[in-house]
Amino acid sequence: MMIACEKGESSCSSIVEDRNKFLGKSKRASAKPLLSNEWETYIHHVGQKFDGGAEEFCLKLCKYALEVGFNFLYAGNDKKRVVAICSNKKLEGCSWRVYASRCEATGCFVIRTLNNVHTCVGRIRESKSKMMRSRVVSSLIVDRIRAKPELKSIEVIHEFKDYYGIDITYYHAWFGKELAKLNVHGDESKSFNELVWYADAVKETNPSSLCTLECEAGINLFRRFFVSFGDCIAGFQYCIPMLFIDATFFKSKYKGQLLCASGKNGNQAFGVVDSETEENWTWFLQHLASILLPMGRVVTFFLDRNQGLLNAMGSVFPGWPHSYCYYHLKQNLISKYPKSGYGKLLQDRVINLFSRCAYAITEEVFTVAMEELVIVGS
Repeated sequence: MMIACEKGESSCSSIVEDRNKFLGKSKRASAKPLLSNEWETYIHHVGQKFDGGAEEFCLKLCKYALEVGFNFLYAGNDKKRVVAICSNKKLEGCSWRVYASRCEATGCFVIRTLNNVHTCVGRIRESKSKMMRSRVVSSLIVDRIRAKPELKSIEVIHEFKDYYGIDITYYHAWFGKELAKLNVHGDESKSFNELVWYADAVKETNPSSLCTLECEAGINLFRRFFVSFGDCIAGFQYCIPMLFIDATFFKSKYKGQLLCASGKNGNQAFGVVDSETEENWTWFLQHLASILLPMGRVVTFFLDRNQGLLNAMGSVFPGWPHSYCYYHLKQNLISKYPKSGYGKLLQDRVINLFSRCAYAITEEVFTVAMEELVIVGS
């Protein structure tokens, strides 16, 4: 087809741009096949079976409609039957229709009737579609969530654009991710109820373990949880007598913190609490002391400079040797100097001298570096 340009090249360019803009909404012609290409085969004949029941049928129906390029409405939708019609039935009288129901003998869903011909116009595979719902997103990223639980919503958006040629909203990405996490890890609120079973199971299968679940009196609201497995307790008697004490944040819906006592050769104990307070650290260290004191070994602790932890350590393990984490001490030093100009040069010099002190292999090397550090730092 030839297009005559009577108003110069700018008109031709405009026509081409308009045409490309329209064609860009159709199925993408790309050297890289989209993962959604196979969706076009998801719905094809009467008698087709779906072992996953109504949920599998509805998910595949949504993907099929998205890939073929049309929208549908449910005329009936429950666990026993699903009836879907083209969304253009009311306006254009489109005859597309599918009816599927559950087979009582096998429990699977079976397509009973299917008119797979559209009499309406304008079926185009678009990058944005009402059929791309949160449950469809969830079904496509469940394996990604299993491999990478911290997957971000913005990553989901980019991956859908790249792998499926589909634009999804931030809400659908976020909610689809939450549904996938629910599918993989279960309901987080219900998992707290499983702690009672878990504590009993640990004590039954590994009697030498120390496992304590603490709840609010009268209301059974979770408060704290401590566990040290029997093998870790027994093994620590023959390991290097050092323990690294630290805490980290939970990023789940219910937040909280994980307190850990980790040995050079593996974990010794961990606890779950609401926050890193002196009370919680004291509670954690008291449980740890009930393990360590009977061993009759002096243990060296490595800590950060959290005030609650320092106070708890002094009351539970008075006189026991402890050192501070090099990383946290270095960060404390960095925070005391400006990040630009002369302050940055001074910061670099101080950190270099501090590193020499930390890694000194003889007392003489340490003394020289420390004297210079005191002069420069002051």
